[in-house]
Amino acid sequence: MQTQIFKKLVILTFGLLPITAFAQFDKFNTGIISDDQEFIKSAVDSAVFVLRQEYYLIDTVENKIYTQDNVDYFGRYYTLAFISDSIMWTDIRILEPWLNDTSYKYYNKRYGWKAVPTELSYRALYAKEYTPLKYSIYDFKADSAIDDDYNLLLKPENFPNYSIPILTDTKNEAGWAFIIYADQKMEICDTCALKYSIFKAKPDFENSAQLEKQLEIKNVIGGFYIVTNTQTGFIKFYMAGYLRKLLKWYVWPLQDLTICKNPKVINNQEVESTKPDDNTSKSKKRKGKQND
Repeated sequence: MQTQIFKKLVILTFGLLPITAFAQFDKFNTGIISDDQEFIKSAVDSAVFVLRQEYYLIDTVENKIYTQDNVDYFGRYYTLAFISDSIMWTDIRILEPWLNDTSYKYYNKRYGWKAVPTELSYRALYAKEYTPLKYSIYDFKADSAIDDDYNLLLKPENFPNYSIPILTDTKNEAGWAFIIYADQKMEICDTCALKYSIFKAKPDFENSAQLEKQLEIKNVIGGFYIVTNTQTGFIKFYMAGYLRKLLKWYVWPLQDLTICKNPKVINNQEVESTKPDDNTSKSKKRKGKQND
């Protein structure tokens, strides 16, 4: 009982989550076994979302688009995002989600077809349905001090008022790894229940910020590095980096917004403007079917 009271007191103090988040925990098949792990999840999950970016292929010579059978897209890319002070933090790959698509590479190399991004949508961790997202992009390229090929900051429109603070200086900070995955690949079932691997982590910042504990997890969507701070007897949670994996899991730091005084906001094109007009013919191409 004391643990339950303490958790709710922390949430109310910092305003990170609505109290109803505790009722939503039972909807997850997470496999979390400790109170500490459940506490970490409950403190941040309402500010974390899954993003889904769709795209199709287009033959600009023949004015023809290509999608998969029975759908209006050729491919989808999934990643994670979180909200802090009305800014959505995510990774820059959603701008060109086709770069790791072998089917796109085949058709682009053989026929010169281009990929066009269409709808970006999101789902909460405790939900199954996706909602279209309208947004603008914060551009930091004008600031020579910024050198980052991963962070992408969006300004979403009419987005839920959840927020978690950030911490850009994470060196010598021990914290928690928070990895989100699923039983199946998201391309197969992107509405399935999500699972979590949450464990204590102290990155080796002298060695590319690699995590001491390395787990083999399949169907990973993404992850974050979370640190805590105790102030006047209460715990405050901070997003302190993305978790990425090449050969090993490591922490990629968040963008330090203080060194960019005037970020430029670029208005993103409306989704409708990227869709083909009535004069564009449609054809179907199955991903992986490359024998034509």
